[in-house]
Amino acid sequence: MASPYVIGQWVRGSRFYGRRAALELLLEPAVGVLWFAGLRRIGKTSLLREAERLLNGQPRQSALYWDLQGAADADELNASLADALYDAEPALSALGVAVDQLLAADVVTTVERLLAAAAIGDFRLVVLWDEADELLPLVAAHPRLGLELGSRLTSAPLCTLVVCSSVRLVPQLDQQQELAFLARSTLRYLGPLSAEASRRLVRQDQLPLAARPALDSSQVSTVATRCGGHPYLMQLVAKRCLETGDCQQAVTEIGGERAVEYLFGIDFELLEPAEQRLLVAAAGGAIDRQALANHGQRLVALGLVRPAGGRQVTVPNRLLGDWLARRGAALAAGAKQSRTS
Repeated sequence: MASPYVIGQWVRGSRFYGRRAALELLLEPAVGVLWFAGLRRIGKTSLLREAERLLNGQPRQSALYWDLQGAADADELNASLADALYDAEPALSALGVAVDQLLAADVVTTVERLLAAAAIGDFRLVVLWDEADELLPLVAAHPRLGLELGSRLTSAPLCTLVVCSSVRLVPQLDQQQELAFLARSTLRYLGPLSAEASRRLVRQDQLPLAARPALDSSQVSTVATRCGGHPYLMQLVAKRCLETGDCQQAVTEIGGERAVEYLFGIDFELLEPAEQRLLVAAAGGAIDRQALANHGQRLVALGLVRPAGGRQVTVPNRLLGDWLARRGAALAAGAKQSRTS
């Protein structure tokens, strides 16, 4: 049987699972800035793409998915906006907006024309910024650009700006006055899927019955719990479980693969040194709830650690916990060196 899982690509519609609270927030007729920060492969792009689909299905609304990846200067940023506008042309045309009339030689003017079109057409515009970490090199090269874009997108009466980034961007705001508008945002950390959404994803229960994977309830539970609700890892492990018929073996095999170890390494580097030390200690059973309450709330929000029975703290993602255990001493030493340098 062919695997029904989508691995390494964004999804929406019947392939999208969970994130109900985040989507409800995105679908509210609010203005200002919503910011979702998370680790890699956790589903940030899929969240934006599903929000785009749902928003464009509502009257007097238009969602613009704008990928900032690779936009290293103002010209490339304007080109990426033009690509986004052409992708959104069907929804904009239905609202009486001609994309060709929006395009200008500079990105700020293009944005101003887009916002004016929303005001004239009296429709809500939701701008979905993906890969917002690219703003850091961009504003370093063009210091005023971040302020100008942020000012226009956050002050327009019918515009909501939604930002998705890695967690690396969050502590950078203190040094980046050009991105001060993000400091006024509603920040949410995007962690793993809920237990129920995890099981639904593994079962693929939004597909026709004949297309769903042949996994029993025990196998579904093993995949969902051992992967800690991580959507990318659950699909990797579930696919391997289908191939081997042994979910315990699939967890072990996937946890040792180079791509997964690389993923954990990058995620670990995105954390602050104090968070790195706490995470390593949690994997070794060396912290309790009080230490977590004092210094580890973001780790909880990201789903990397979880309070357990009594005063215990666990790493719910078994693959991550095993990776941390294998590299604990080296990782702890690196985090300590980062603190002192």
